Amino acid sequence: MTEFNVNKQFTLLDRAARSIDGKRILPIISVMSKKVSDFLDDIPFIEANRGLQHQLIRDVGMASSTRRRFYGKVVSTHRPSQTSFEPIALLERRSEVDEDHIDTLENPTQERQNQDIGHMEKLGEDLANAFFHDDPADGSEFIHGLEPRLNKLNQTLKNTYDGGGSGGDTTSIYIVEWNTRDGAMGLFPPNWMKNTRFGIAARNKGKERVGDTEATGYYYAYVTQFKAWLGLAVGNERKIARITNLEATIGATNSFESNGDALLIEALNLGRFDKARTRIYMNETMKTQVDIVAQRKSNVNLRIEMAFGKPVETIHGVPLRVVDNTIIINTETVVTA
Repeated sequence: MTEFNVNKQFTLLDRAARSIDGKRILPIISVMSKKVSDFLDDIPFIEANRGLQHQLIRDVGMASSTRRRFYGKVVSTHRPSQTSFEPIALLERRSEVDEDHIDTLENPTQERQNQDIGHMEKLGEDLANAFFHDDPADGSEFIHGLEPRLNKLNQTLKNTYDGGGSGGDTTSIYIVEWNTRDGAMGLFPPNWMKNTRFGIAARNKGKERVGDTEATGYYYAYVTQFKAWLGLAVGNERKIARITNLEATIGATNSFESNGDALLIEALNLGRFDKARTRIYMNETMKTQVDIVAQRKSNVNLRIEMAFGKPVETIHGVPLRVVDNTIIINTETVVTA
């Protein structure tokens, strides 16, 4: 695939290459899309209850009930709980297009739309990456993503499973129940999300004076600002799961083909999943392995079902989503206890 220098400055040659006759810009076909729209569509968002963070209170156990005889006493009990705070972060992008580039086109709206769509798509990809991989240990501008919640093989919660791989070419499958009561849910700060898609807001700022790339001067540009606030909260930690250490190489020992389907069944059955609200996420490499296994073995329950007039692949009755290999990668660090 052709490589692009994303920091390269836009030139007159670039404009000529992207136009029909030097005056009309052609639409840009996105080849960098990371297949994240289904993932973002799955997430139910709620308003954070503490501004830029969200407070959760979880049960940590209850005393047994009293078996009472007549005139016997009942021992008083309380409901022990654990409090956690989930952070919210801001992702932002900014499009700056030279005013003279826009003002000398016959279809200036098309060019600004081209630029804006690209920024929106990239911000959506960054959102998906954050939901999977962000770790608040990296700083206050990071949320608590799925991967750091499931980064140890956990025999107590039964939510992280070992596929057996040990090399530098392993990947994972994630299982998530999206449920604003006690499952996983997205977060946004008060008064956000109105008139946004996936929580992404685009604001046309008009013309602004901006600095050039060498920081030696200024020019005027048409500016669009893009913002997305996001957070992730998980009520019951047994409503998320990860099957990790799966070899990405097709046909390898400890790939999905060897015991991945058995681990998937175990994770679904030992978790606390409501299948109607649950989704399975894997990358394209792992989906290829699933398809190969389904072709060879009739007992792999991979089906196409209709949901709201749209065909949806399900495995063991749970909708399956495929995201790009750059989001759920094939070179994960091996997860241990």
